[in-house]
Amino acid sequence: MSAAWGLSNKKHAVRDLRGDGFRANAPVARDEARPDAFARPGGRLRRAGHGFERETMKPVALAIHGGCGVMAKSDLREEEWEAARADLAASLRAGWAVLSKGGSALDAVEAAVVVMEDSPHFNAGYGAALNENAEHELDASIMNGADLDAGAVSAASRIRNPVKAARAVMEKSGAVLLTGAAADRFAERCGLEMVAPDYFTTK
Repeated sequence: MSAAWGLSNKKHAVRDLRGDGFRANAPVARDEARPDAFARPGGRLRRAGHGFERETMKPVALAIHGGCGVMAKSDLREEEWEAARADLAASLRAGWAVLSKGGSALDAVEAAVVVMEDSPHFNAGYGAALNENAEHELDASIMNGADLDAGAVSAASRIRNPVKAARAVMEKSGAVLLTGAAADRFAERCGLEMVAPDYFTTK
């Protein structure tokens, strides 16, 4: 299962203004409509306990992980190594495109993981490893950091992009995890792209 973590321009705790790029004597403008809020370069601040909380944050960050297992360069042909690196870069670009336009971290994570699920080079989606019965069982999970809502699928066999199904579980069902045929049926009812199990086999 590949993974991505996104940090969008949402809330970010600021405990030490001087350590966060602000001068200790920088001008502060009180928001008359929000007596607990202050305007400073880089975003509005409001009181939070003994410190402040900034309501918007820049810059943003995105980290990806190409799935379990070891991809040793010595085990790959040069063209395979370069193709895998190119797909990692494409994954980052897909997520970054969402964040750079002000999109949510959730949307960025989904976009990044979809690229890895569609690539044959990672143990996720297309090209995923086989189980001991030579069958594919696909897992994915996703969480919204804003409210800690989460969704997941496991042991799915026909969902082209399991991360999309995980998000659908989070947003459209009363469950947190669906597994096996139930996950496949739910994804199909949600209109997600379904494929034959042998789609995922690349070798």
